[in-house]
Amino acid sequence: MSKLNIVFHKITTNPAGNWEVSPILFRDIFKWCQQNYEDFQIYFDDGYDLEIISNFYNEIAPLSTLAIVTDDIEKNGFFSWEDLSKLSKMGFNIASHSVTHPSMSVFDQNNIGLVNPSGGIYSNVPRGKQLLTMIQVKFQIVESKKVLVEKGFRIREFVFPYGLYSQQTINLLNDLGLYDFYATCDNGLDEGVKIISRNLIHGTKSLKENIRCLTKIIEK
Repeated sequence: MSKLNIVFHKITTNPAGNWEVSPILFRDIFKWCQQNYEDFQIYFDDGYDLEIISNFYNEIAPLSTLAIVTDDIEKNGFFSWEDLSKLSKMGFNIASHSVTHPSMSVFDQNNIGLVNPSGGIYSNVPRGKQLLTMIQVKFQIVESKKVLVEKGFRIREFVFPYGLYSQQTINLLNDLGLYDFYATCDNGLDEGVKIISRNLIHGTKSLKENIRCLTKIIEK
């Protein structure tokens, strides 16, 4: 059976915008998935501290992946290394979400992907949507996993920042051979292939609206 992957970012009592969700909405979506779908996975992108839903840790741990931006570890509001170690031991999966969360691809106003330039310097870049060289893309892919592995985590998955990727990015990931799976924000079900579809839970939508979106995906 195909898997339903859902994505959360920041869980907070005062959500603002699409990327922030209240603990109540998180709980209700999680319970709905338990009751209505046999196989699902929860992603928490960016590495925000999830202490606010710590009462759910034991229940959600085997079903959850934490997509970590390595440069944000230990920053205020984000996981510490100690947090990640404890959560990993509880059963949370740890995935790379890059070093600083820049986009792996950029699209023009016609939604056509721009070609990432070749060459460049193997170096870090700031967070944001910008056209990186392929060497800069490689830095994000390689160095994020290196940091996590050095801390003792088993890393099999790369989660694209902003869900953005191109065939260039896929080709580079395949050539590097560092990850078994690549996670996007393309709506749909996970059919067990290397590129994983995931579905964002929108903080600006009600419970009913989010469930309606998930139901349409499942019924396709």
